[in-house]
Amino acid sequence: MDSLPTGLFKILKGYSSLSPPKSLTIPSNLSLIDLHGFFLNLLLDPHLQQYPPSEQYQKFFWKWAIHCLEELFSGNETEEIDSRLYEYYLSLTLSHDQPIGSSGTPLQSYLTYYWIPSSDEVSLINPDQLTRVTLLESRTTIESGTTGLRTWKASFVLADYLLNRPGLVQGKSVLELGSGVGFLGTIVAAIQQSNMLPGTSLCLTDVNEQVLSRCSSNVKLPCNLSSLHPHLQCRALDWSLSVKATPSDPCLHFLVTESSPDVILGADIVFDPSLVPALVGMLKLCLSTTKSDHTKMAFIALTARNCSTLTLFIESVKGANLWVEELQLYCQHTSFVDSFSVDSDEHVKIFQITTQRRGRSCSIIVP
Repeated sequence: MDSLPTGLFKILKGYSSLSPPKSLTIPSNLSLIDLHGFFLNLLLDPHLQQYPPSEQYQKFFWKWAIHCLEELFSGNETEEIDSRLYEYYLSLTLSHDQPIGSSGTPLQSYLTYYWIPSSDEVSLINPDQLTRVTLLESRTTIESGTTGLRTWKASFVLADYLLNRPGLVQGKSVLELGSGVGFLGTIVAAIQQSNMLPGTSLCLTDVNEQVLSRCSSNVKLPCNLSSLHPHLQCRALDWSLSVKATPSDPCLHFLVTESSPDVILGADIVFDPSLVPALVGMLKLCLSTTKSDHTKMAFIALTARNCSTLTLFIESVKGANLWVEELQLYCQHTSFVDSFSVDSDEHVKIFQITTQRRGRSCSIIVP
């Protein structure tokens, strides 16, 4: 795909991450030929053909795209829309998937998230310089009794934070709690691999077997850099072990002696008050191990849905003799803003947790 103006790059990101077409905008300063060529290249993109958005979504998107082109081509007697666009859209309408306008349950889908390694503002985006991760996700809030089969806003915000501060995870042993489908894990893997230093490792954990299986499959997709990470593993982890298991428990033995994480990550994992004691116990355990020379710290991104649950978490952390600081986020721009959907209006907070008080917490800029 040729270099893209930022307006078309936003459409590429929107299409690949299943943003509603009504939220996408056609750049007003774009020529008809350039727009037509972009949509044709998007249709023929090898990566998006191998890992396509769901047919349900594509029906809506290509109906919108063709409508936009038809309006622009109206009255133009020398140019016409490439027949491949019509043929592909027709094949979607004739498929056995749900018809356009159906209110049935959304199907699972591949989602591809793009970001630009540099934070510099540019007017043209070179696709060859883009980094991306692709995941198979649920499109419903709850599937099979769990919320862990899709990516939530807190993961996007924490990913932006880490992309701006790669040194936090490069050369470190990183443990993620509640990894879900693996979005944050694939981002961390890409950051680590951009400067693979001695001591680098990444362990993604979850308690739900189905979620952990999906996470493992996603990080192993050959299109993701995480598939080449030499020290990445997915493991089951039950936080309740921190309050009821003995030190000889194999899982706790792994955390203390094998993993001994320098950095603990968690995104949108504080949503049920009953889980707070076990979570805080696990944070205390991970932060208290002393195998590494690095100062241990945890970064927990929380969506502020329920003030009482948030307060319970903070007070429980303090009660465990841990220091907790809220980081100030200046969201001037974000790599993944186009990916916010269900929880787009909810506020995300990031907390840094350590065993001892640190200097003044640094403000961060989420790209």
